Amino acid sequence: MKNESKHWISLKAFAMIVVGCVLFALAFALFLEPNLITTGGVSGLAMAISHLSSWPMGVLIVALNVPLMALALWKFGIRFIASTLFATVLSSVLLDLGLSFLPCMSNDLLLASLYGGLLLGAGMGLVLLGGATTGGSDILSKLVTLKYPHMKLGRVMLVIDVFVIVICAAVFRNINLALYAAITLYVSSVVIDAIIYGAD
Repeated sequence: MKNESKHWISLKAFAMIVVGCVLFALAFALFLEPNLITTGGVSGLAMAISHLSSWPMGVLIVALNVPLMALALWKFGIRFIASTLFATVLSSVLLDLGLSFLPCMSNDLLLASLYGGLLLGAGMGLVLLGGATTGGSDILSKLVTLKYPHMKLGRVMLVIDVFVIVICAAVFRNINLALYAAITLYVSSVVIDAIIYGAD
C-alpha cells in the first residue's frame, strides 16, 4: 500500500510536469514569440538570440541551460536535475513544434501579454509543483529561495527576469515590447505563486 502511494505520487508529479510543459510551449507558440514578447530568463535570451541568428529557440534553451544545471547539480541532487532536464527538453521540443505548426492567436500585444502570461505561469507553476523546473531563472530562483525561504518563488523570478527584458528590449529596439513583457512577467509570477502557495 505504501509503495502504491509513492508510485501514485510519482505518477502525479510526472503528469503535472508534462501538462506544465505543454502549457509553457503553448504560451510561447500562440502568444509570446510571434509578437516578440519576451519572458526574461533563459527563454528570453533564447528568443533574442534566435531573432538575431535564426537558430531554433528550443535548441538554444537547452544549450543555455547546460551550465545552469551543472551549477545546481551539487545543491539539489541528481533526481531534481534529471526531472528538470526532462522538463527542459520536453518543453523545448514542444515549443519548436508549436512554433512550426500553430498559428498566432492574437496580434493584440495586450491580449498576447495577458494570456501568454497566464499560460506561462500555469505551466511553470505545475512544473515546479511536480518537483522540476524548466531551467534558466527557475533554477536561480530556487537557489535564492533555498537561502532565503521567506521569499516567494514567483517574485524572485520576476526580479531576475527584469534584467533579461532590458537586454531583449535593446535587441528588438522596441521599448513598448519591454513594457508588455513586464505585464507578462507580472501575470505569470502571480499565477505561479497562486499555484504553489494557494490563491490569496
